[in-house]
Amino acid sequence: MVKRLTSILFLLMHTCIYSNIYAQGRERKLQTFSIFYNNDSDQSLDSIAKNREIKQEIANYIELINKREDLKLIKVRISSHTSLPATYEYNAALAMHRSLEMYKYILKYEKQLAPIIIEEDIYDWQTLIGLLEASDMKRKRMFINIINTPKKFIYHKGKKADFRKQRLMATATDKEYNYIVKHYSRFMRRTNIHLEYDSLVDGKFEKRMYNTIPLREKETRTPPTQNYITQKHIEKKHYWAVTTNLLYDVAILPNIGIELYLKNHWTIAGNWTYQWLKNDNSHHYWRAYGGDIEVRRYLKNDKTKPLQGQHIGIYGGILTYDFEFSGEGQIADKWSIYGGESYGYSKPISKHLNIDFSLGVGYLGGEYKIYDPLDGHYVWQATKQRKWFGLTKAEVKLVWLLGKGNINNK
Repeated sequence: MVKRLTSILFLLMHTCIYSNIYAQGRERKLQTFSIFYNNDSDQSLDSIAKNREIKQEIANYIELINKREDLKLIKVRISSHTSLPATYEYNAALAMHRSLEMYKYILKYEKQLAPIIIEEDIYDWQTLIGLLEASDMKRKRMFINIINTPKKFIYHKGKKADFRKQRLMATATDKEYNYIVKHYSRFMRRTNIHLEYDSLVDGKFEKRMYNTIPLREKETRTPPTQNYITQKHIEKKHYWAVTTNLLYDVAILPNIGIELYLKNHWTIAGNWTYQWLKNDNSHHYWRAYGGDIEVRRYLKNDKTKPLQGQHIGIYGGILTYDFEFSGEGQIADKWSIYGGESYGYSKPISKHLNIDFSLGVGYLGGEYKIYDPLDGHYVWQATKQRKWFGLTKAEVKLVWLLGKGNINNK
């Protein structure tokens, strides 16, 4: 027993000696960056605040640490925050997805296998305290005291809730709480990235006793999961768009379309065209109406929004028409059907507008009649069946993006 205690004491003394040598040879430093978000969004758009510049600074800083021998990255801490509205469960999921976005971004540059830690800290109370301190709200001291109470969770109406948030909502008037949400939320929607690294004072790393102990660093780089985190909290964003085919507009065929984002880059779109121009005196008929439904899959691209980039799809529709120009006319007074496969590309041209180019190849079939105008009458000549295989869709669409957060990042 005495021998074992002597061995343990010797090991502790030996470790302390090497740790002290190391401590004298380096200086622990911390560099913090903040990325901001739109409401209900888990994508750090470059157009918000100075996100583009900050993300580039993060990449440059990590690459500098990778290159310099006198610097060593110890760990990376990521903490994401949301504004106060919505449930704790929803905000926790949103914060986790914001953290995971920056986690993936950092992995592209960090080469030293330092631990990357995602911290659970949903509300940025310290930022809110600073904003309240600088405000002229009459009861700000009371609100700050509430925020400074110890962290605690309760169950409100059967759901997990932050005690400080619930008490703040109960204490503040509607006017006061709405003021806090309206004016301070944009500062609370953020992800903080903390880079902890060692800077050597004497120009070299001293030998450390614990270097001989496996650190299992690769395991620490796997992002944590939470039982209450589910994909449905993030993907219900209601992205949609109203469209019009400019080719049909030029051909004096008024049309309108609606495209709805489902999830995982899938959308569903519906289009309708209607025109019923005629002139019996000159025997001019330009009449057509019908529509189609298309299911699309946007090819995955992390740099785009859901309704941007290349897409493929399948579509099907119905059509009836009557075309005549002072001569032989064609009329389909029964529905013709068409369908096929499409490929296209949607390009952003402004914050809320895209131009979508699309072609579809497939089948068009149905009965139609050929007729001639004669002595004020329309004389039937023949009834035929159209069986066409080839181009059945051509679109140059103007797309108006709608829905919360559905804007282009240019």
